[in-house]
Amino acid sequence: MIIAKPSVTLRLVLVPWAISTIALLGLNYAEYGYLAGDIFYDPDAPLPEDNINFLWYFASFIISILGWIWLAVGWHRYVLEGEEPSGWLPRLDGGRIARYLGKAILTGLPVVPILIVALIVAVGSGGDEFLGANPENAFTRSRLLFGFIVGALVSYVTFRFGPILPAAAMDQPMKLGDAWRLTAPLAGVLVNLAIITSLLYLPFSSIADAFAQNNLHYLVFTAASDVVSLLTLSIFTVLYGHLVQGREVSNLRSPIRHKR
Repeated sequence: MIIAKPSVTLRLVLVPWAISTIALLGLNYAEYGYLAGDIFYDPDAPLPEDNINFLWYFASFIISILGWIWLAVGWHRYVLEGEEPSGWLPRLDGGRIARYLGKAILTGLPVVPILIVALIVAVGSGGDEFLGANPENAFTRSRLLFGFIVGALVSYVTFRFGPILPAAAMDQPMKLGDAWRLTAPLAGVLVNLAIITSLLYLPFSSIADAFAQNNLHYLVFTAASDVVSLLTLSIFTVLYGHLVQGREVSNLRSPIRHKR
């Protein structure tokens, strides 16, 4: 799906991804006054006081989210409707983006309990040290295993509710309960996909940790995360195309075949 037509993929992804990445760097700048540095990984370095620019922080956060939603809506419609961008900017539909944002928030709610439990376990197991705030602890087996388990659980729950996102992009709203029941026959398949997705994050995270003490950390981690996120969007798209539109999975590999 991603490599079927590389030029279209680039036109759909590149500008929204760049906007989102720049906004994420802006988040860091708003809080710390510079784009990156050792401060995140040096427990002895004092944190700056009263340095947060809340307006910039909020604006950067919103822009980063909207950039990815812009990409997601365009990706779903490209695969499911053959809607290709005419230039380097995907079609910008404010109504669809707003509806997609609402559904994305709704989809995220069921994973909140998982993240709360994970945070409690992490804090109880050593806090920042367990989470890898010290680069010497970045590659510990316990951290990697913990990240894999939490990632797999979050991915599985997200996949089960995932069809409501392309449904929003297709102007066919769906409820959480309907999505859960719809994906029930594929529960075993989605467990496997969740495991694979979580495994994909581990090397990317480790690579980013290798650049932890310089400006490349954010760009490397963001780029790696975006690749996995695009794969996740594609899984949501396939689930909708197969379970709602009744298409064979093999025929969803190439959006070119379904242009209307």
